[in-house]
Amino acid sequence: MTAALRLVGLSKTFSAGRQLFGAPKPGVKAVHPVDLTVRQGETLGIVGESGCGKSTLARMLVGLLQPTTGMIEIDGETLARTDPAAFGKRIQYVFQDPISSLNPRKTIRQIMEVPLKRLHGMKKAEREARIAEIFASVNLR
Repeated sequence: MTAALRLVGLSKTFSAGRQLFGAPKPGVKAVHPVDLTVRQGETLGIVGESGCGKSTLARMLVGLLQPTTGMIEIDGETLARTDPAAFGKRIQYVFQDPISSLNPRKTIRQIMEVPLKRLHGMKKAEREARIAEIFASVNLR
């Protein structure tokens, strides 16, 4: 079975600028090489201390940051570093601050409908059934 998501040697180092006479300062390793496989139907939660690289990893997954090294593969397809638009079509990221991330004019149900329609091509009845199933799994109505 093809992995839904596979990371191979994914890392990110940020430049730390230059020293007094122009020599580069050592970079800051935000994400050390990560190897990870998530199979279809699996759920993954990434937890860790503040500043450990969780958000940096997520930003690389959705194309907001370019990895320093490594490869991202979704459904067996390697995502090119030069095509950030390809990332947004295959994976979505909800930012840590829900106030600025979620549209307050829309209900959670309306927000959840969008990827089910766009990514999965579900008809309205299918979307409603799937959302009801998800809500029931977390005791929401």
